[in-house]
Amino acid sequence: MFRTTAPLACLLLMACPGPPEVPEVADQPDLEELAAELFAHHPDDDPALLVEDLGWLVSWLQDYEAETREGYQVGGLDDATIDALDAQDRSNEDMFGVVVGTISAHSVEDATYAMVAVDQEEIHADNYSDYQVDYLSDLSCFLDRSCLRLELTEDYTAHLLLGVESTNHTQNQYLWLETPSGLAMLHRAWLPWPPEISMSWLAIQEQLYLDVFLPWQGGHYRVQTTWLVHEQQSVPEDAVMNMVITGMQEHSENLEAWLDGQ
Repeated sequence: MFRTTAPLACLLLMACPGPPEVPEVADQPDLEELAAELFAHHPDDDPALLVEDLGWLVSWLQDYEAETREGYQVGGLDDATIDALDAQDRSNEDMFGVVVGTISAHSVEDATYAMVAVDQEEIHADNYSDYQVDYLSDLSCFLDRSCLRLELTEDYTAHLLLGVESTNHTQNQYLWLETPSGLAMLHRAWLPWPPEISMSWLAIQEQLYLDVFLPWQGGHYRVQTTWLVHEQQSVPEDAVMNMVITGMQEHSENLEAWLDGQ
């Protein structure tokens, strides 16, 4: 999940300002609220709240689509949300997050297939190695949408900026949702334990991730959110936020390039 090739000058000088905060809006939930609620309620048996929130997200993007592609910073998730994930002892102290949007010409279905059924080393050749996936539920059932959920784990090494390597184990959950705009896909993921990172200046204690694929103008609009607890104070939060935004943008660029080639 944590992927970055942020501009070298920003990292070395630690001088680039962080992304802006999500603007407040009247009479509807804002992007920060929607991301947190979509992550928290992903497991709900009744999808009504998720579908309603995706409707609000479409409304948000109609007003802030261009700004969302530049990225925002968001606050952390609440205790109840992170405590419900698994049996691990977690803390949201000093948690912060970033959210960014990207546009694709390809369908939600095609993007989802690439996310769950293709070796990610093929799509992200410069970013991943030693990628392994373990399906905890039926992939074919999910792909033909005879079942709406898929769960899997991933193990991989991510190659980051300045030669940093991060070895990760991630828990992933995927969900199809029928919305008034068409078929959407909602993906959430988290690290059950901290990654093994080759450089001490990057110290990620918690990482949680939300990935929303919405039908949009014949293709899809993707909204990615990452929440982090970063414990190395020698690297400012602004620098980490910029790195993560760049990484999420690059992830979408790689996905788009792979889909273009199919």
